[in-house]
Amino acid sequence: MLLADLFAAPCRFNLLLRKHQALSQKMLSQALKHLEEDGLISREGIFSESR
Repeated sequence: MLLADLFAAPCRFNLLLRKHQALSQKMLSQALKHLEEDGLISREGIFSESR
């Protein structure tokens, strides 16, 4: 399910966390890290100057 959500459209971490409520922050973070290490996803930083 997580991978399907990411292939459908780019998602922010908190959105994924809300969609997959059974996952803790740590579990989601680890899952995303493993997917990135395996070359299945890539990570993009989003910077804003709102502060």
